[in-house]
Amino acid sequence: MKISKQRLNQIIKEELAKVEEGGFAGHYNKDEYSDEEQSEYSVGDLVEIHISDDGYDTSMVILDSADEFVATHGYTTSAKLLVKVVQVSRREYED
Repeated sequence: MKISKQRLNQIIKEELAKVEEGGFAGHYNKDEYSDEEQSEYSVGDLVEIHISDDGYDTSMVILDSADEFVATHGYTTSAKLLVKVVQVSRREYED
């Protein structure tokens, strides 16, 4: 069986498109195996964390740069932190 150069290029483009969609030669669709939403936090994000004195109120806000962080807090705040996300956990389901 002979394949023309034009047909070969078309086959390669189709297979590359399948790979870019999430799998090798279209055998794996990444959306098919995603049970939950992705985390809103990514590795490298800067996050400002506020924790109240009583520990009940907490907030986490993603910042665009470290310059946005104001390193002071009021008397009702126990801790105010600027953290850089190093790793984001994945949920594991038990059988």
